[in-house]
Amino acid sequence: APSFTANDVVVVYDRNSKVAGEVVVAVEKDSAMAPKKVDYAVLPSSDASSLAELARQRGLTEKEMKRLTKTHSASAVLPSGALIQNLELDPWPLLRELRYRTCLEYPKLDEWKEMEEKYFVPLRSMKGPWWKQPEALDLLAKQLDEVGFVIIDDFLPENMARAMKASNMKLYEESEMQEGATTGGSERVGIPHRGDVLKWIGYDGESEASRCVSAFVEHIEQSMLAIGDAASTVAPEVARAVSSVKWRSETMLTCYPGKNRARYFRHTDNSSGNGRLLTALVYLNENWQQGDGGELRLFYPGEKNLKVRMEVEPLWNRLLLFWSDDRSPHEVLSTCKDRFAATVWFYDQTNPTIPLTEVGSISTGSAAAPAPLDDSDTTQKQAPETPAAEVMAKVEETAPGLILFYDGSDAEMVELSESLDATCRRVDLRSGDVEEALGQAGEPWVTMLADGADAVIQEAGPLFLCLPNGEVLKNGQKERWMLEYELNYWKDVKPPSDATRQRLEESLWAPLQRLNSGFAPTEDVAVWWAAPEAVSLWGQAMARESFAVLDDFLPPSDARALASAIQRLKPKMSRGQTDSELSASGRGDMVLWVQPDDVPEMGRLVEFTNALITLMMELPQESIQARTQQITALSDAQLTSFPGSTENDDARYIRHVDNEDGRNGRLITCTFYLNEDWDAEKDGGEIRLFEPDQQRIKADVAPKMNRLVIFFSDSSVPHEVRRCRRERYAVTTWYINQEMHLAYHQAEEVGQ
Repeated sequence: APSFTANDVVVVYDRNSKVAGEVVVAVEKDSAMAPKKVDYAVLPSSDASSLAELARQRGLTEKEMKRLTKTHSASAVLPSGALIQNLELDPWPLLRELRYRTCLEYPKLDEWKEMEEKYFVPLRSMKGPWWKQPEALDLLAKQLDEVGFVIIDDFLPENMARAMKASNMKLYEESEMQEGATTGGSERVGIPHRGDVLKWIGYDGESEASRCVSAFVEHIEQSMLAIGDAASTVAPEVARAVSSVKWRSETMLTCYPGKNRARYFRHTDNSSGNGRLLTALVYLNENWQQGDGGELRLFYPGEKNLKVRMEVEPLWNRLLLFWSDDRSPHEVLSTCKDRFAATVWFYDQTNPTIPLTEVGSISTGSAAAPAPLDDSDTTQKQAPETPAAEVMAKVEETAPGLILFYDGSDAEMVELSESLDATCRRVDLRSGDVEEALGQAGEPWVTMLADGADAVIQEAGPLFLCLPNGEVLKNGQKERWMLEYELNYWKDVKPPSDATRQRLEESLWAPLQRLNSGFAPTEDVAVWWAAPEAVSLWGQAMARESFAVLDDFLPPSDARALASAIQRLKPKMSRGQTDSELSASGRGDMVLWVQPDDVPEMGRLVEFTNALITLMMELPQESIQARTQQITALSDAQLTSFPGSTENDDARYIRHVDNEDGRNGRLITCTFYLNEDWDAEKDGGEIRLFEPDQQRIKADVAPKMNRLVIFFSDSSVPHEVRRCRRERYAVTTWYINQEMHLAYHQAEEVGQ
């Protein structure tokens, strides 16, 4: 019998690898402290019979099995069959998943029976177009008022439902959909926060899909207004809310691909005051069976409430209507089959960032500006050439061109190169292709090859990687995990979408640059970024994008004085450390921690960042208030130097999050750069900011002199420091919750 159950998260690891074994130790330690039993099992990758049973039970493909049995690796298989990989690099994604599962609270049987008998049994007893009957509308209005959602089966006319499904499938099969994006953060990065693909469809009637959604949304509006009318006598609060609805979004057609076990982590549709009041979605999945997954799990109200209210199956022609705010937190569970739906949101206030249409109108007379917030909207024009060369460093546009070089005369290197799960080009250093391939690394390497392959091997090692930009990662055989990190990085990371580029250019880079260049100090406002218009702009950026970039932050003389101070203190620096030994070699800076009061030249930086945070505390956006209200202290300052050069591959800091698990108390990160005449194209060293999924790049920001980059420290802003080709200096401080910060470090000291 297998050593795991159908509900277990199964950890598969290479028993002969120390680094993979450390993942199992971490899981065991963390599970021992959990509030209740953690459903997990551990399986050595050498146990072929148990692996075969796991593959059969969870529908794993040959490719997925190959990933599980990779040497020196650790992965986890969720009950749905979804994989969490590369745990040997960082076990936190698995630890977070297990913690989340132990914190879920399911409704008691009597709670479920009460809801079943009060709402679902009476509604199921009605015949015909049952939901249009007065007694049904009364029940639906009460249900929306008391439990926050309603379900209407057999909702659309059958021909309308089939037309919607056909439009959805056509867009999906013709690859017209884009990956779903999120505007907020996830507390659990490491596996995709959101796995659907989607397409926004407007109501201009110019396409078959547009004509379908126009009829679809009229049908939904009629039902919503009918429930609102019925509520006037049985649920006045619902009646008032429905009467306040003025706008609707475009219709979002989605597919959660079964092959990816796609899911969408717990969230609310309006967590940041975006104007959404009601969410209405219709499922378009015929013959959906129990075990196919893809349920929408509804929680009781509250941002952190993990008590489950109901899991709604995505059955054919089923309407689900619920409040968009924190009355209805929800998540989409992993799906084993392609899962289709159509969603529209109803607004009680305008939102200038997305296309909205008046309720009752099918024409596209919109209250919105043309640039949408959601990355997935492909109807916008491509971003123009941007002046962001002065603001944002260039992100690689070309497809990855990784080349793995190996010594074909060394059997161990041949075996190692073949064992790597990589889609890159492989080149034997002793083959006829090597000169052409080595040209990607530059003329000096081709010249070196003239002295024979051994000369190249002596310089770079018997197995090395050439990156798309020509940089060489030497001696890959010594740092296998780093080599695999790089291979996975270039395979997974995606450049920013055109919509993101355009949005950042129009809402952040260009307007802030304009305000900065045109600023004249007054008696009331001495620095440009404190002017009301500037505060509004960077405040909106923090709320929407979770970061902002402020150039000319200090008076120039104060920035130069701080640059001199960091040079003076440089001899006291030591190698930077990380919380995880697994990624320690992915950090190449030299660091000195100081109390700001001990470095007089830091006085102005602290004064100005304190003023910035004070202004931020006065902003109304919920996502900003959630962080700033917790701030109780300023951390010590971290002075850093990346000793970059063209020969140094280590002057970088791989992708990470400053407050990975939400426990160390860091809330807002402020990094101030001190690098004169920095040329991002030549010198590298950009801070690369990612979307919460850690795969889609949001922006590359060059570390220019007197530039402050401020961002939320949690998992809404994964980031990395790109390789530096000259020395790079910065000062970083964190605004923290001191109680959490101290508790975290005390726990570290006792091994928790």
